[in-house]
Amino acid sequence: MKVLVTIFNPAEFYPPTINAVEYLSEKYKSIELVTHSIDATNQWTFPENVRVTYAGKWQTDMAISGHIKNITRFLNYVRIFWKRLKNNQYDVILLYEPYAALAYMLSSFFVGKRKALLWYHNHDILEPGGQGKISIGRFASKAEHSIFNKLSIFSLPSNERKEYFSMDKLKGNYFFIPNYPSKKFYSKFYTKKTPGSNLRIIYQGRIGEGHGLEEIISLLKEPLNGKQLTLCLKGIIEKNYKDALIALAEKHNVAGQVFFYGLTSYKEVPLLASTCDVGIAIHTKTDVMNKTLGTSSNKIYEYAGLGLPVLLYDNTHFKEHLGKYKWALFTDCSKQSLQQSLLEIINRYEELSSAAFTDFITELNFESYIEPLINYIEEKRTPTKGK
Repeated sequence: MKVLVTIFNPAEFYPPTINAVEYLSEKYKSIELVTHSIDATNQWTFPENVRVTYAGKWQTDMAISGHIKNITRFLNYVRIFWKRLKNNQYDVILLYEPYAALAYMLSSFFVGKRKALLWYHNHDILEPGGQGKISIGRFASKAEHSIFNKLSIFSLPSNERKEYFSMDKLKGNYFFIPNYPSKKFYSKFYTKKTPGSNLRIIYQGRIGEGHGLEEIISLLKEPLNGKQLTLCLKGIIEKNYKDALIALAEKHNVAGQVFFYGLTSYKEVPLLASTCDVGIAIHTKTDVMNKTLGTSSNKIYEYAGLGLPVLLYDNTHFKEHLGKYKWALFTDCSKQSLQQSLLEIINRYEELSSAAFTDFITELNFESYIEPLINYIEEKRTPTKGK
């Protein structure tokens, strides 16, 4: 079979996309990926049967670049995707996110209907109210809902998000694929360990407000059970917010205990996290995205895959999805609550760390959920001949 996968934002920003491409490359003869590259060294190296076409390089300031630049960038992406559809026949076309849905709608208008199974996966909800009236985002949001009667497969990392999509128009099948890391990739980085005199706490992802970072910085000065606390922040951060965190750390005389790590390739993410002891997956915001992160926040399960106990926000949603796991500890972000959770982690570290990795290997991994969908594809599709 031949498979075309596309995502407008860099695949490096979306580990589940990388996991899917890797998994599909083991099942099928030819995979093509159309995306953007990242402004970082040591990008992900895909298998030989994966042909990657980069529509351009994605830099950290692209989200705030000019309107004309964004339109030009998107149209170039559409042009490349259109060429793939025009010149090839595929068995499966996998679209990630609303921008890819819009690119497909525009391209298929010119190249006609495709015989491929059309699969749409949404990582992040694009709320129309947050888009400009004539922005690409608004058109992408509309395309996302218009495409449902064409889909053979629709998948989400969170069942709670189904209500935000046009499920009544879906003629194909729905699949739940949580944003769990790949067992094949992440298990290579796990080692049994006991924290030394320094307890390293990590937050990875887009660094901003609502993750308890300010509260954690304010308690770094006080050792817990004889262990000094350090905070590692890994990912994209706006300058103003970084400056504010640095100022806060200086105020509490803990500037030497807060470390910033920039954007890197996804394959370097577990290299840093595996040197840490506790993962932060606190989300205090109440928008649609943050209210449905129990199975869609990949950082939670990436931490677990490395044997890191995880700090989570104490609310009904997260407790419903993660309350049964020993390694998931809940906090309301008060000083007392944070210290209590960290003390419990320190006192039970080996037990919690081992439980986290065991749950990842046996249940909380990408492979466990993608297999039924692949079986469905193979039932529906026979390999193409010719091109």
